[in-house]
Amino acid sequence: MSRVFIQSVHNVPSIDYPASLKNFLGRRVWRTTIDSISNNPELWPVFVKPVEEKRFTGRLVRSTSDLVGCGTCGEDTEAYCSEPVDFIAEWRCFVVRGGKSLTYAGTGVTGLLRLIPPLCVVRLHRMWMHRKVTL
Repeated sequence: MSRVFIQSVHNVPSIDYPASLKNFLGRRVWRTTIDSISNNPELWPVFVKPVEEKRFTGRLVRSTSDLVGCGTCGEDTEAYCSEPVDFIAEWRCFVVRGGKSLTYAGTGVTGLLRLIPPLCVVRLHRMWMHRKVTL
């Protein structure tokens, strides 16, 4: 309900993988459907997450049993897929055009590693200001 309200009032863009940031992903990311993943085991293992936020929880797919709960009967749910990555730490960064940002340090982030996200945010903001990246 809150997502519908926010989108109707503020025209919130979807959060996806902008082409301008492709070089920073460190892995191949593509858009497909759950049926396609289910019918192509040569793609496994593959990480999937829904294009529509919160439709299901992102997960690593190693077999069709891992896809239970990723769609609804008769509907081929769109998903982002990526090669599996063994992350040792996680950061999330949300940059707003005015230069404000919010960063989140996940598990495994300690000591000097905490300095990396703010430096990346500064670099990304500078790139946006010089129109080298489109957010």
